Amino acid sequence: MKKLLLTFLIILFSLASNVVWSADYNKGLDAYKSGDYATAVSEWTTLAIQGDSYAQNSLGKLYNAGLGVPQDDKTAVKWYKLSAEQGNAYAQSNLGEAYLRAKGVPEDIETSFKWFTLAAEQDYGYAQYALGVIHYYWVYKMKNNILAYMWLSISASHGYGYEDSVTLRDKVANEMTSAEISEAKKKRDAKTAELQKKAAEEKRIANAKKNAKESERLKNFKTVNMNCIYSLNGRNLSYSWAYDGKKLYWEGIPINIGKNNIDQGMTTNVRKLPGKDKFNIKISGMGLMEFKNDFYNKDSEIDYAGMKAFGSCY
Repeated sequence: MKKLLLTFLIILFSLASNVVWSADYNKGLDAYKSGDYATAVSEWTTLAIQGDSYAQNSLGKLYNAGLGVPQDDKTAVKWYKLSAEQGNAYAQSNLGEAYLRAKGVPEDIETSFKWFTLAAEQDYGYAQYALGVIHYYWVYKMKNNILAYMWLSISASHGYGYEDSVTLRDKVANEMTSAEISEAKKKRDAKTAELQKKAAEEKRIANAKKNAKESERLKNFKTVNMNCIYSLNGRNLSYSWAYDGKKLYWEGIPINIGKNNIDQGMTTNVRKLPGKDKFNIKISGMGLMEFKNDFYNKDSEIDYAGMKAFGSCY
């Protein structure tokens, strides 16, 4: 009975998340969302074979659901495991569920618990909820109301399955003494602080790697030149642009990021936009012109006195 209730409570997490995907992964995701599962399988299989952990996990979910491929739990587990071993929290959680429900592997609650724990320690709300459920319902070795209360509280704080997490946490609390609840809250606060510290450090390391990679790219940067023609109410404006990895050039005039005085009464204000080599450029002096330039893709857009147009750039 406990197993049936546990199976009912734990659900599969959606493919959609706030992870930053690669362009190729997004092709598969767009195909998946539109119901074109064959294309999703094709895109993700290529990436999965190359070792992309997110593609491996998502491919496993397609095999698990039988979307675009014959339903095959064993193949799903194969891809989950490859992804989980790279530290992908979603795959670790999916693998935990596979062992819990005997989907593609023999039932093994201890192995299930291991994978859910790895995902929960990465602050993944669903896995935290699953651990709370296991600690409360699974009498064999893992029954622990204090830890159940802790994980359900943390999961609820993320907004994951909020009503289910809070409802079950309150049910657990009804079976605890005030001293046990106090201890559970202390553990919750300590674990939350630990997870936040870990997340901050991982973000710092990721940003440092990203910045180092970007610095190396800019060190070997080749100047991008583009000439753009903008058509505004039958009138064509033509401007030349360049970017050398450090400065921008408008009509041959160098302009730095930030505010610049470039000529008598003329000023520019340049702001870096998210993404590679994208800038917002405001030029004032003879009216106000605002440009959004993407040097990586050689695109430009102008806003001149409320009139907007995309440039034809070459």
